[in-house]
Amino acid sequence: MRIQETARFAVLAALLLAVPFSIAEENDSKGSTMSLQKMIVKQEADAQEETEKGSKAAEQRRIAAKEKAEKRREAAEQRRAEARKRKEAAQEKAEKLRVAAEKREAVAREKAEKMKSADKEMSEGLEKQKDKKTEQVRNELDKGSEKGQEMRRKKSRKWWKFWGGDDEESESGE
Repeated sequence: MRIQETARFAVLAALLLAVPFSIAEENDSKGSTMSLQKMIVKQEADAQEETEKGSKAAEQRRIAAKEKAEKRREAAEQRRAEARKRKEAAQEKAEKLRVAAEKREAVAREKAEKMKSADKEMSEGLEKQKDKKTEQVRNELDKGSEKGQEMRRKKSRKWWKFWGGDDEESESGE
């Protein structure tokens, strides 16, 4: 609307400026007011045509802008959808990793519990074996001849005592 008004104003201003020159030409060529009217009508028609061209161009620009905006909206929506998909995939991956970590943790706990129970059983077995050995040594200490007891003492020496050279002191300390 505003473009049409501006175009009409420009056309009228051009007509008003051109009228005195054309009137002078008409008077010189013995023209009539009819030719002046024809000229004004022609100029108005030209102005109307230019206004229509301008409004058509403006309409085309407006339509192009709408199409461009719609394309941008569609592209933005597509990017948002892709972002949502990536976010969901990341959440699923994180959930899988969390579940896997929980499973590994549970397996590790079970393994630790088994190790504890195995260690406990082993330590109980070692204690029983140690008690039996101690009892056996006590029982054998007083049995047999002096020569047999001496041989047992030599066989039961620890390796560090055997190689240390302090045979007499280490045996008497036992």
